Amino acid sequence: MLVSGIKLLLIGETFDIDHALELGANVVIGTDSTMSGETNLIAEFAVIREHFPHIAPRELYRMVTQNAARALYLNPAYAQLNPSSTDNLLLVDKVESDPFENLMTLDAPGIKLLLVDGIPRYGDSDYLELLDTGDEDYTIFRTGNREKFVIGDPLEINDAIDDALGYHKDFPYLPF
Repeated sequence: MLVSGIKLLLIGETFDIDHALELGANVVIGTDSTMSGETNLIAEFAVIREHFPHIAPRELYRMVTQNAARALYLNPAYAQLNPSSTDNLLLVDKVESDPFENLMTLDAPGIKLLLVDGIPRYGDSDYLELLDTGDEDYTIFRTGNREKFVIGDPLEINDAIDDALGYHKDFPYLPF
């Protein structure tokens, strides 16, 4: 991500988003590496909001959806919400009344449920019971003051990485 990545940390300046937008450039926000950017897209939003508070949350949302699809030559439908489908679903705490502003304030504990291709990937553990999934496929943990689930066992994967590396590697994007 150009705003927070290496340029901001090592050079002390950042990409001039305002000028790029004035010129009609297709500005895209994403994550490339936790070594040169933030830990996840939510953290990238926070950095952008700090440096460019005048850019509307709706425009930032467009930069990670429609603009990204255009940059990658994807079908525009790929970047649009489809309210008739529940295969891909993100339920979050309502902190702000504006949905785009609400996304900007999101954090890992605030994600209630994430479904990808109809499979629960992450969320409040209460949803596992409602969705009647095989609980053995999930890891239960606490983040903030909430009990969460995640598909698979990230700590087991982390242990395997540690064994391969010969030392412990922290992954800041893991919420536990």
